[in-house]
Amino acid sequence: MSTFESRVQDHELQVRRLRSQDRPSELASALNNLAVALGDVGRRQDALALLEEAVTIRRHLADTNPNAYLPDLASSLNNLAVALGEVGRRQDALAVLEEAVTIRRHLADTNPNAYLPDLASSLNNLGGNLMDTGRLNDALAVLEEAVAIRRHLADTNPNAYLPDLASSLNNLGGNLMDTGRLNDALAVLEEAVTIRRHLADTNPNAYLPDLASSLNNLGGNLMDTGRLNDALAVLEEAVAIRRHLADTNPNAYLPDLASSLNNLGTYLLTTGRTEDAIGTFSEATAAASQLDAGSLRLTAASGLGRALASAGRASEALAALRTALEFAVVGLGPDHPNTLATRYNLALWTGQVGDADEARQLFTDLLADQTRILGPDHPNTLATRRLLGEVGGA
Repeated sequence: MSTFESRVQDHELQVRRLRSQDRPSELASALNNLAVALGDVGRRQDALALLEEAVTIRRHLADTNPNAYLPDLASSLNNLAVALGEVGRRQDALAVLEEAVTIRRHLADTNPNAYLPDLASSLNNLGGNLMDTGRLNDALAVLEEAVAIRRHLADTNPNAYLPDLASSLNNLGGNLMDTGRLNDALAVLEEAVTIRRHLADTNPNAYLPDLASSLNNLGGNLMDTGRLNDALAVLEEAVAIRRHLADTNPNAYLPDLASSLNNLGTYLLTTGRTEDAIGTFSEATAAASQLDAGSLRLTAASGLGRALASAGRASEALAALRTALEFAVVGLGPDHPNTLATRYNLALWTGQVGDADEARQLFTDLLADQTRILGPDHPNTLATRRLLGEVGGA
């Protein structure tokens, strides 16, 4: 039995003991601890149910005695929102995080020394959620506030708050990249890597996962800004760290490994190392498939299809793109833009392998859906219409 599984058993015993007693506050804390342990072994749905129960208990306690229990309720809401995001329920997570921020802002107004760190934590999570749901400008303001609070805290107590500052810098860097401010993002991400490398040198067990996350983001930024040689070294370091972590705890770290492999595969394909890209995307697909990580499987399978196509292995590329489409429909839904993009690639390569009739039908069906979902004048719709004309369909 692994250390992580042993920890789950210990927390389960504690929860069972407290359920038999009338000690709701302690039970809520025990439920939270068990949920964290379950998350560490990849049992995210089980963790989510326990966190929802903890919120219910603490909401009742806060209703009867807000001065005593509002901080605990905000803590449980924050944890619940993170768990909801991990299982893809980002809109549900958004409402929960907004409630946590409201409570913690009120608490910080009355006692900033005690509650500013908690407010920054919820702001950091809210900013990440807003990014995931496409509200990039709203996310920027929230993340900048989180960074400002945490920089102030780290100035006064670096040992306690530097890890939190690095977390907010990592999120802010991602937001700046998504909004096209690549140079601003580079400076922010380099600061996050510097902090996390120092932390990982002193305590690798605690901080290596965070260092790999920042390296992953920095590598993407260096690619986008054309610093390809620098990007390769950073991306390879991220993969090496996450491969080590996944070897020790695959349930927790295989999705992260798949993410870094996808980024490295994109780099290799972009720089013409096609065979290396095929191997990297193949490994990413296998890693994501082990834990049914839907969006990562889609990215990996799509990347594999592109790499195989670049190598002239059209039939294999077609098979990979069919697999990617299955992942997209199940994980994202039939009308998601990424699903439509995967259908476009599938139709394109169906024509490349010489099946003009099937390609024509795929483009015809896709054009109808793009017109309905994206509109007749969307660039992707126009591209499909052009290619359909080239294969004799319009």
